[in-house]
Amino acid sequence: MSRAPKSASMRKCWQAVVAVASLAIAGPWLVPAISVGQDTADTTMAARATEDSLKTYAVPEILVTASRLPAKHPSDLTNVAVATSADLAELASSTVAEGLAADPGIAVTHYGSYGSLETMSLRGGNSSEVIYLLDGVPLADPQISTIDLNWLPMAGTSRVEAMKGGGSALYGSGAISGAVNVVSMDAMGAIPSSQITWRTASFASKAADVSLRRPIAGKVGVLGAYDYSKSAGWITNSAYRGDKYYGKVSADLAAALKLEGVGFTYNGNTEVPGSFPGLQKDRRRFYRLSLKASGDQGFTADYYHSTSNEVYVSESTIYGRSVYRHAGTQDGLQLEGYRRHGDEEATSWGAGFERRSINSNSVGKRSASDVYGFFQQEASE
Repeated sequence: MSRAPKSASMRKCWQAVVAVASLAIAGPWLVPAISVGQDTADTTMAARATEDSLKTYAVPEILVTASRLPAKHPSDLTNVAVATSADLAELASSTVAEGLAADPGIAVTHYGSYGSLETMSLRGGNSSEVIYLLDGVPLADPQISTIDLNWLPMAGTSRVEAMKGGGSALYGSGAISGAVNVVSMDAMGAIPSSQITWRTASFASKAADVSLRRPIAGKVGVLGAYDYSKSAGWITNSAYRGDKYYGKVSADLAAALKLEGVGFTYNGNTEVPGSFPGLQKDRRRFYRLSLKASGDQGFTADYYHSTSNEVYVSESTIYGRSVYRHAGTQDGLQLEGYRRHGDEEATSWGAGFERRSINSNSVGKRSASDVYGFFQQEASE
């Protein structure tokens, strides 16, 4: 048995010899242990990376107007802007157009205070070069060839889509700059739903939206919505009051066959300031009946009818009292179909007829008719 030296220098040398000997003896067992620990850490990190790469992230399903086909997630979404009902609520939008106003290439113009004429232009075009659709059916004022965006309902709206760029091949000559489609909620929702929104703003402005959806026996769905808006205006003689009513009834006739009826009403009273102050009363009615078949082959047949009645009463100290009346009607029938050829190709076609007329005490009677047809072949890249 060895003995440790008594001097300090000899003691340090002895401790160094013992440490080296211990490392030599324990090395064969110590190195594998370190290696095993490193391998375990590497394996854990690799497993976590694999787990992350296998995660599935779900995105909301979006149907857009860039194609006549009911295609999901088309290859080119750069020319399409979509504002959902959640976007409209988050932005506290007073009209459906304001949800898209911040998107590049879209300009929303207000011609006066709250409730006055509001239009949209796409990519620098004129507002009359944009076609407006309600659930895929065209809307237009026979007098001005466009619409006031205040007419369109907020309550019951699922999303608003804007296709920026020429769409005349799909929607006719009115879509030179693009198309805007207001899509309402599906009346055949799986569960009942209701929503109430209330907003206030400057100049005693108030707005409320109420919507209610009820499925019946799994075969019939009912959707009702009401919009209310009112403002004192930001200058004298600029008050506004608007009421919108929207209703939809859907019935499943078969597994892939649906019958749907829609009714929409707008009542607006707008004060007009200026040198010839007055009051404009606007009444709009819109009705649609459609039959839809879905699947790899499908079609949609729509009949729609709309009326407009405008009365403008002006009071002037020079010219006295003036009354202008404009009454318009719009009737249309359109048929569209599609067929899918596997997962990569599809064909769509359609034809339609529309007649518009106006009767005014200032410009007399006018009428116009349009007939259109289209054929489209699509293939994925």
